Amino acid sequence: LFEKWTRLFTERGITRIEGNLIGNESFFDDIPWPQGWEWDDLSYYYAVETSALSFNKNVVDLEVIADGAVGTRPRIQWYPFNTPYVDFINEQTITPPATSYEESYRRVPGSNTILLRSTLPQGYYETEPLSINDPTRYFLDTFRRYLQQRGVQLTGQVIVDRQDRLEERGEWVLLDRHISVPLAEILREKNLNSNNFYSEMVLKTLSAETYGSPGTTELGLQAVKGYLSSVVGMDMERALMRDASGMAPANLVRASDLNLLLHRLREMDHYEIFRSTLAVAGRSGTLAHRFRNSPVEGRFFGKSGYVSGVRALSGYLTTRSGQELIVTLVTNNYSVSTGAIDQLHR
Repeated sequence: LFEKWTRLFTERGITRIEGNLIGNESFFDDIPWPQGWEWDDLSYYYAVETSALSFNKNVVDLEVIADGAVGTRPRIQWYPFNTPYVDFINEQTITPPATSYEESYRRVPGSNTILLRSTLPQGYYETEPLSINDPTRYFLDTFRRYLQQRGVQLTGQVIVDRQDRLEERGEWVLLDRHISVPLAEILREKNLNSNNFYSEMVLKTLSAETYGSPGTTELGLQAVKGYLSSVVGMDMERALMRDASGMAPANLVRASDLNLLLHRLREMDHYEIFRSTLAVAGRSGTLAHRFRNSPVEGRFFGKSGYVSGVRALSGYLTTRSGQELIVTLVTNNYSVSTGAIDQLHR
């Protein structure tokens, strides 16, 4: 997208823009996370901030290469182009080859300073997507640097704007319009790979499109609850929803209601599209490495779920006779390893 936008200027021979780069984020509210997320998750890709202007899923992709001597610091590099938008404090240590890898990443709250304190055995290679603060400014800063790398200088400032400027649109010249991929492809990424960022972004977009105001988590959930109550028939007095992705421990839903939802979806026109967004046991997404070499491989289409102490699996199972069953498994408050629970679910 940035390449496309840059060509809008370079193909016109524009190498200098005397003005500001303004990003308007008024389509969403300015609350970065839903209620109830745990602070120690916020440094990682699965708990990023949301913004109407988002880039690279609001993470930087860190690479760590432990190719130096034991006791020294490993080399690091990151996408996009080692951007100075983040400040990595590399306090990692290379340990002898036989030792284990111990991960330690933490972004200082409210900043883009990221502390790296992992220990890595010599020869180890690690990749980790880490969250950034202020996604809108990250979007704009990256686009400005992208312009500069291709010879287009911007003399003004990078400005984040929250004012709804609908009435001013006639004063602007539209150079390009970016249209998303179809919703089915977005949902496929969300469900197949359990993408929390997509979940929260879709929820706020649902809110904005439904109510005609800046998208919020609360209004998005209101729309979802109304659908689940009136169309699906769920008793929402017995459920609690804090977010779209299930990251908040306060979320509560009955296994029977998950089965009811899957049953109702099967009766709807878009069922086959929805089913195609799910992971396949032993084949794809979050289930690619589960149920391999078992009778379930290739026969179960579903969605996995995990937060500390809770493991869930819900979806459609085709039996050898061709019958399609709806299955939901939820294990709560366990103290053993998650791998042990997966084995029980198998």
